[in-house]
Amino acid sequence: MRLTQVLFGVFKKKGIRGQPFRFTKHTPGKIDIGKHRIVPDVKTGHKLKMWERLAIEEENILYISNPYLTKEEDRHVPREIVQLGCRKFEAHQRPPFKRRPLRSVYFGEILDGLNATRQWENY
Repeated sequence: MRLTQVLFGVFKKKGIRGQPFRFTKHTPGKIDIGKHRIVPDVKTGHKLKMWERLAIEEENILYISNPYLTKEEDRHVPREIVQLGCRKFEAHQRPPFKRRPLRSVYFGEILDGLNATRQWENY
């Protein structure tokens, strides 16, 4: 016991009555909530990733806010092309699932499977 404590270096700062050696530093409980939570430091890499994500988000908002075709250009699109696009879209959609009607089951049929008509005297 004493040899292992010496080998693990308990006597360096604590003296003879030091706490037992632990291989890893561990904070008990949930470390991300509560009074004594541990908040990781914000590093420059995190900031750079955040700025990149914000730039992508701004670009997406720009594309969404501006329509691809103006209303004047949209009026000049032939109706055949629009209808052809609708047909292609409908072809890719899954047909609705057809359900068969349920078979009617009577309570007598259920009891026939349980042999409820038998009596003790028949055995």
